[in-house]
Amino acid sequence: MDSYHHILHVFMTVVIASVIYLYLEASQKLTELENALSEKNRSIEHGVREAVSTEERQNYVDTLLLEGSSVWCVGGTHTERLCHFKNLCYSPHHERFVFFHSKHSLIDGATQEGPALLDMSAVEDHNTQYFNYDDFPVAAAGQFNISVIEEHCLIMNRFKPDNLMHIFHDDLLPLYHTLRTISHFNMAAMERIRLVFMEGRDAGEFQYIYDKITNHKPLLKMDFQNSLQDNLVCFQAATVGISKQTTWYQYGFKEPQGPLPHVEINALEITQFTAFMKRRLGISDGPLSEKIIEKQTYGADSDKTSSEEQYIKQSDQQNIIVIFSRKQNRLILNEVELSLSLAEKFNMQVISVSMETHTLSEMIVVVSRAKIAVGIHGSLLILSMFLPPQSVLVELFPFAINPDNYTPYKTLANLKGMKITYKAWRNTYINNTVTHPDYPEDLGGIWHLSKEKQQEILTSSEVAPHLCCSDPEWLFRIYQDTVVDVPVIVELIKTSLEAHGAVENIDDLNEDRILPAQVEKLACLPFEESTNGKAGLWLSWQPPWNIQFFDPREIEYEVWIQEKGSEDYAAYKMKKRSHQFRDKIKPQTMYYIWVRCIFDHTKVGPMNSAVVSCQTTG
Repeated sequence: MDSYHHILHVFMTVVIASVIYLYLEASQKLTELENALSEKNRSIEHGVREAVSTEERQNYVDTLLLEGSSVWCVGGTHTERLCHFKNLCYSPHHERFVFFHSKHSLIDGATQEGPALLDMSAVEDHNTQYFNYDDFPVAAAGQFNISVIEEHCLIMNRFKPDNLMHIFHDDLLPLYHTLRTISHFNMAAMERIRLVFMEGRDAGEFQYIYDKITNHKPLLKMDFQNSLQDNLVCFQAATVGISKQTTWYQYGFKEPQGPLPHVEINALEITQFTAFMKRRLGISDGPLSEKIIEKQTYGADSDKTSSEEQYIKQSDQQNIIVIFSRKQNRLILNEVELSLSLAEKFNMQVISVSMETHTLSEMIVVVSRAKIAVGIHGSLLILSMFLPPQSVLVELFPFAINPDNYTPYKTLANLKGMKITYKAWRNTYINNTVTHPDYPEDLGGIWHLSKEKQQEILTSSEVAPHLCCSDPEWLFRIYQDTVVDVPVIVELIKTSLEAHGAVENIDDLNEDRILPAQVEKLACLPFEESTNGKAGLWLSWQPPWNIQFFDPREIEYEVWIQEKGSEDYAAYKMKKRSHQFRDKIKPQTMYYIWVRCIFDHTKVGPMNSAVVSCQTTG
């Protein structure tokens, strides 16, 4: 019996000890969770300041009740428009923005014609990216519990923050341009602006990139979420929307994907942006660190029968070939063979970079020093914007994917002044592809389709142009693995390097934007021929005053002569700065004269702002 009680006692002791241990462990985890939540609250407390006291709340409400909300917008349509708000509010419960109307409210340019006031992302006219606000009388503001964001905020939607192509093309580059303009190109003021992302996604694995854009941690929609119906978050000063001026590609929402019809961005703006990103990410132009060069590197002198990693010599760091590698899908099945062959043929070090092996900063460091970049079609190729001039980009396409139909990176490489030679290679041999019909649907699986549709896709030799974003044939083919033709790729690169011309100075792009000013001292003198009495006009002018600061290759002038009361005009081009005009000039008639200067056939200056009139005699 004593033995039984002893065993029972030991058992109970163990059970009680286990319960105490589990309790202490749960308490510790609860404490850690509370600390984490507290840390999150601290991370946003400088952005959202709760009006915890009646006095604080009343002070802001009093101001809001007096001033109401105001808005002034620039841009003629919702796809072009950015709007600047004072006292714009947001209801987390209703997920709607609120505009309080008072007798002091200013509304300028906020015309809601069409589906929305503006687009909240850089993707034009996408129906999930619209912004509107709801109207309230200012007296209603007193009925809400209000929190205040005091910094100047830029409110927008990230478009697809889990994909590097979209992050750079649709978010970061437009963000940089927009921030520069709303801060009046003052870098210190730009870095004080707080970003607010309202698309509703969580932070995601790339949030750290967005965190680097300004000195404030961005706020997400979920930071405002609150179940209380009478809570509002109010932005004292906010800009809503984002510029589309830096985008160059559309993704096929209304028509098959392709370059935008009017691309305005050039290499100068790309260079400004990449320099900004490198500075904010803490990337220097110094030598590559061992941490980077130890990863998946192949040297020209490496053992051709081994894939053993090699180190980059200090002297070779400006002669790098980078391979954009994928580790999960869309594989280059003979990537090692490709790497070793490139290293041997071009006597350069080859570095294979991927999301699994390198950080974004490490990839940018490598790409910024690369002479050649090679990769299968995919989002990593957006990093080719960091390639130096005179580099080569080779984009690889799986079987049945026509390179002419998918050109975001070709368009980037061909932007004015980029000086990146772009080449595309396409697998045309079905035996060099490995398909994955059993993959999930979003990764190209076709198991869920009818047998007839599966057979149609399997026997097709080219994906037809299609709309975004779930065409099963496109997904099936783009997620194939591929054995690439190494000799053909080597030859593509070789001919590209041989064809390189002189490096275009980035200053040349800046000069492309410099236009001649108005002509000076435009004068008109009527005359009458002594022999036949025919009327004429003698015009003279001086060149634009800014011509002395640059050296155009060719200067010419365009002259418009318009008879008073007529909608038509006669136009002339000439290189001289004075001329007697007789053709179709009538006696006793009033004429209006305009002249403008043109540099190098393409740089067209403005017409004279003050119209010159001239009355003929006779």
